[in-house]
Amino acid sequence: MAKIDVIEERLNNHIKFAWCVIAAIVAAMCFLAVELYRINGHLGELDGLKEKVTTVGLQSQASLPQPEFDKELPNIQSAIAAARKDHISVPPPVIDKLRSKLLASNAEAPDFWPTLSELVSYRSSISYHASAASASTPSIGRLSFKTVPNCVDSPPEPMRIVSTTGFSKGVYENCRFVLDSAAQGQKLNAILRTSTPVIVFQHCLIEYNGGEITLILAWNNAPFTFVVPPQGPENKTPPHFYNLKMTGPAIDFQNCLFILTFQNPPPPNGQRLATALLAENADSVSLPIER
Repeated sequence: MAKIDVIEERLNNHIKFAWCVIAAIVAAMCFLAVELYRINGHLGELDGLKEKVTTVGLQSQASLPQPEFDKELPNIQSAIAAARKDHISVPPPVIDKLRSKLLASNAEAPDFWPTLSELVSYRSSISYHASAASASTPSIGRLSFKTVPNCVDSPPEPMRIVSTTGFSKGVYENCRFVLDSAAQGQKLNAILRTSTPVIVFQHCLIEYNGGEITLILAWNNAPFTFVVPPQGPENKTPPHFYNLKMTGPAIDFQNCLFILTFQNPPPPNGQRLATALLAENADSVSLPIER
């Protein structure tokens, strides 16, 4: 009986020790939880402080006289890049000031074009994500960029007759297009020339990396034959042919997310495009650019 009592005592001691260890672990976990909560609170305060510092810094730079503003372009570019990376939304009046000052800057300055590309991308991201957040339809703002399909991998929604004198535009939606991609440009030009002379990109990711743009951006009194396919029961209605003269933009962008990335001055057509994106609406623009 004495041996049994000793064994029971040892078991009880082991059980007590195990419970002490468990209690210590639980206490440590509670302490860590409290500390993590406190740290997260401080991180939130730091994020708010970072946003205020970024906003005040860009506001001060936007208020500089034009000569000083031009000298500060490298720092302005860095500040805008940081704001875009950290998803900081600077108030629209500050962005408008930056935009106006940059449009008045010397385009020959070494840091002009990289700063312009950064500001266009940042301004577009703020505008696009704000509209996507309130939209009831899906958009690329809710998708990973890696999963966004290329627009020209499929034909656009075709043009249609909307009145006796008018046609709707062809439509690409929720897809990706690279403006200076030779392969994508060749595909889109073929579509523009043969079947759909006016195309609108809606809720699309539009990228430009500073290369040559070979797209047909606008028509100048160009002849085009628009074909309405057979209609009616069993397609008995013969096709109709409309001979048109096309003048105006070949491409429109509506509620698109623009990402411009370049460090050197782009070719002339790229400069006109980038400047138009800065001067016009942040996410919707028509580009009647001469080629």
